[in-house]
Amino acid sequence: MNDNKNWKDIWLKLFNGTIIHSEIIGKNPSFILYLVTLGIIFISLKNFNEKIMRDNLKLEKELEELKTEALYLTAEYSKFSQLKNIKELLLLYKLNLTEEGDPYKKVVIKCQQ
Repeated sequence: MNDNKNWKDIWLKLFNGTIIHSEIIGKNPSFILYLVTLGIIFISLKNFNEKIMRDNLKLEKELEELKTEALYLTAEYSKFSQLKNIKELLLLYKLNLTEEGDPYKKVVIKCQQ
């Protein structure tokens, strides 16, 4: 009977808040402050990590767009740099430029020893 009353008293103190205040917070205020500080640090690091992940995904999408644009520009550049297209562009803009008759030649100088 005494044991049952003891449990009832513990539950009453627990729901009333006196057991938490007098035995946990009252005896260990520095430990409670430590736990609160760790909780704040944990939450802030979680938010910081989520921000970094969002930025990372954004940069990956931007990189994919830049790769596509670079591939397109490379194809366009190679198209305009072909000799046939250069001749057409010269005629289109009526530039008075002529092409060299012979291709470039390599000059080799031999040294006598």
